[in-house]
Amino acid sequence: MKTLNQYAWLFSVCITLLGWVWVMAGERAVTQQKLDDLDSRLTTVQQRNQLLDDKLIAIHNSLVQVKTDVRWLRESWADKRNVARQ
Repeated sequence: MKTLNQYAWLFSVCITLLGWVWVMAGERAVTQQKLDDLDSRLTTVQQRNQLLDDKLIAIHNSLVQVKTDVRWLRESWADKRNVARQ
């Protein structure tokens, strides 16, 4: 009878350990899925940021070009007025 009780205790320990391993594996899988989701979201945000950076650079370059064109027009008009006055 004593041997039977020892095996029952060992069986209980094995089942408990197996359950613990099962739970830990499940938690690891869930954690890994969450990490993968976060990585995917981070990649998406980085791509959006790069797109916005590219657009911002294009807008900046356009503004610089407009500023240069306005300066050139002002100088041209000033030259034409000076020529007309003479």
